[in-house]
Amino acid sequence: MYGIVEFGVMVDDSVRMRAYRQALALSIKPGSTVLDLGTGTGVMAMLACKHGAERVYAVEPSDVIQIARETAAANGLGERIVFIKEISTRVALPERVDLIIEDVRGGLPWLGTHIPDIVDARRRMLAPSGRIISTNDTVFCAVVELEDFYGKLTRPWRTPLEGLDLSAGERYVLNAYHRIHPGADRLLTHPYAWAKLDYMTIESSVALGDFRLEIERDGVGHGILLWFDGELIPGVKICNAPGQPQTPYEPLFFPWPKPVALRGGESVEIGLRGDLHGVKYVWTWSARFGLPGANGAPPLGFRQSTFLGLPLAVETIAGYAPDTRPILSDSGHHARFVLGCMDGNMALEEIAAQLVARFRGHFPRMQDALEFASNLSAKYRK
Repeated sequence: MYGIVEFGVMVDDSVRMRAYRQALALSIKPGSTVLDLGTGTGVMAMLACKHGAERVYAVEPSDVIQIARETAAANGLGERIVFIKEISTRVALPERVDLIIEDVRGGLPWLGTHIPDIVDARRRMLAPSGRIISTNDTVFCAVVELEDFYGKLTRPWRTPLEGLDLSAGERYVLNAYHRIHPGADRLLTHPYAWAKLDYMTIESSVALGDFRLEIERDGVGHGILLWFDGELIPGVKICNAPGQPQTPYEPLFFPWPKPVALRGGESVEIGLRGDLHGVKYVWTWSARFGLPGANGAPPLGFRQSTFLGLPLAVETIAGYAPDTRPILSDSGHHARFVLGCMDGNMALEEIAAQLVARFRGHFPRMQDALEFASNLSAKYRK
């Protein structure tokens, strides 16, 4: 979830803002209705009004929407923007819109529920002749040589400290992706366009690709780099490729478990898959190198996953086992009581008073009970 500082970085990015301003100016006709999906601080919604939109539905699930409301009012646009604090898939608009604006990608388009949210909004909220900004994203991959960055990741776990072996931590950093914007001279292969997402037709949130990359020059491969080339509308693009001006969307580096010496003319077979679980993606990547190993050994190959980059204590794993028989904690009993009172007939202060009366040992102050009940209400109320 972005905070105000991150939203400010997005607004301050001249490359991003120039592209979106141009796309809006060319897409919005006087009297248009617009949906700003993930409005944040409301900048895109206000720009849509400036370019002629009659009405904008600005949807944002976080409390930063209050800044959007205040900013719109300060600019005399509050009457033309309908702010909705909610997850977009729970929103029902009174009409279909002519244009959907969305910019909730990260270093790659597959970020959180970005894809399902667009699919849902397109199906339920976009007019038959409507358009989406962005139109499409093309995702590229290349083998990269990143000696310094790779060393920074692995050195703490490969260097003994006063005789201590810290190597257990290494597999976690090497089974995670990392954000970096290297120069184009760090690529060992030509960029390969392995996926294209057309937001007017896309249905699946799965990222999937298997392809072969040809090594262009001798070097040491440390992993693969992924980035996107986005077309907001035909002729207006935004890109986070190596060597291009840096934007808030940094490319993603997927490291290999060890550096591999590569020669020009060799090939590497790459496999990529990203699956959305809840609101997060689990990525799997593999590499298979063409030459046999020493003494007839099979070719070198790696298979990695961000699932293996997530440290999980044995107690945590045991709690997810299908045969676990959970027992409600004290806090769970308190929550169950509060949720049972949330039937629309009791005010929060009444619920808090009953919470204190029933669980006085845990809630010695009314303020503690009210805060506990309010947090549950904010999370679960309609």
